[in-house]
Amino acid sequence: MITTSQRILCYCMLMMTLPLHAVRSIFLPKPQGYYQNQYLRPHDDHQNRCRQPSIISGMVSYRQSYKPEAIADLLFGTSRLNFTGSAVPDRSPTDLLADNFGLAQNFQGSLCFKPQLKTLTLDFFYHLNLPSWCEALFVEIGAPLVYSRWNLNTHQTNDPAAVDYFPNCYMSSDPALIVQTTQTLQEAVSGNFLFGDMQTPWQAGRIPFEDIAQTRLADLSIALGADFYRGDHATARVALLTLVPTASKFNPRCVFHPLIGNADRWELGFNLMADVQTTWCELNQFKFYIIGNVTHPFSNHQLRSFDFLGKGPLSRYNLLEEINISRVNGVYSFSTYANSLINGINFATRCARVSCSVQGDFTLHALYQRGGASCELGYNFWGRSQEHLKLINSSAPCNLQGHTYIFKNMNNLCTPPPTETPFFLTACNLDLNSAAAPTSKVHTLFLQSSYHWCTSCSEKTMLWGISGEFGNYGPYKALCEWGVWTQFNCRF
Repeated sequence: MITTSQRILCYCMLMMTLPLHAVRSIFLPKPQGYYQNQYLRPHDDHQNRCRQPSIISGMVSYRQSYKPEAIADLLFGTSRLNFTGSAVPDRSPTDLLADNFGLAQNFQGSLCFKPQLKTLTLDFFYHLNLPSWCEALFVEIGAPLVYSRWNLNTHQTNDPAAVDYFPNCYMSSDPALIVQTTQTLQEAVSGNFLFGDMQTPWQAGRIPFEDIAQTRLADLSIALGADFYRGDHATARVALLTLVPTASKFNPRCVFHPLIGNADRWELGFNLMADVQTTWCELNQFKFYIIGNVTHPFSNHQLRSFDFLGKGPLSRYNLLEEINISRVNGVYSFSTYANSLINGINFATRCARVSCSVQGDFTLHALYQRGGASCELGYNFWGRSQEHLKLINSSAPCNLQGHTYIFKNMNNLCTPPPTETPFFLTACNLDLNSAAAPTSKVHTLFLQSSYHWCTSCSEKTMLWGISGEFGNYGPYKALCEWGVWTQFNCRF
């Protein structure tokens, strides 16, 4: 039980938390489903010109990130993490304590990161008119199949002078137990290395050294709308838009795990589109499009890993020791060391209710067409509001019920424990901002050229195009991408 004074203290600590956290334990890029709005639907021209009842469009795209140091800064605060042991002279306070990872007390080493994302998308799109219900009514379905491969490109450097064993009673309460250290950073951050009184491997936050790939159907989009204005030189439409989650939730097992879709969240919103066109000399045509999408992502439950309040970035990797506590007259007191150590990532990974107010994008698109050839230039802005997290009580991948933990100091585990009341950890000590995606913005410029072979409304039409784009992940600079794609169109 937590006393009233402790609850007030927890509340005050949460109120003092900074609104932004320099390092985040989560990386949420722009959902793949929103990329399909950056290019003009090939059916728009044919639909307005030929009034076809249905059309199928498709796109194959490839995207790759650049500026890897920007992603590393978001995840770690740097592209190089230094690990030094507690016995290293003049140890920098910004270095991670090597002891917490099972590395020797005189260990010195570092991890360097060059994160990269590669994404291949096959996007299908279906448009169907519903003239039997209403002449202007239509329904649209989008289904992007995504293959995404993420790699931290982790490289390690180790000091070969490190010793092989911890001092007696440093990592175990058994004075006769010889506790062996690990010799490599790769083994230390894999989450599988157990030492001393540790009995449970890491359940989250592992730092991978290899590619992690995933193939899933990203969020399925369904729109029901109508053309509310049709003129000789302009059209406008509005549609009710919903995104059905078909991909997996965010997976915190690894620091850099592929995410497809919008973290398994339903979305509901609307789509607006308007175009203006003019024709001269019969063969030349100019069009200007405005497209907007605004949705509200509904909250859901996700596993997230948090840093500790007041302990700084990556404090979730601190070593914790379990204690037995007793309660006398409503006051908690220290009893005995429970002969158990865990990495803080197991304590700091909890299930949270994740909510986000709004997500959307806005596209300006200009097209020049002469005969069957066209050239297109566009700008797209995508944004997502900041996430808000609320912990769900007693929900974590590790069994924490009935267990009490404190930060492990460089104390002797074999000696009698102190008699004063220790500062034991609760969920109030977790920094919720450290696992919440911040407000995100992406600006993208894209260029596309295409050609369609057939202009007859009684025959099928195929359209192809090759495009390129460059994007920037808002003020956090966390994701810069370039991409190319080709699209096709077939009307019936």
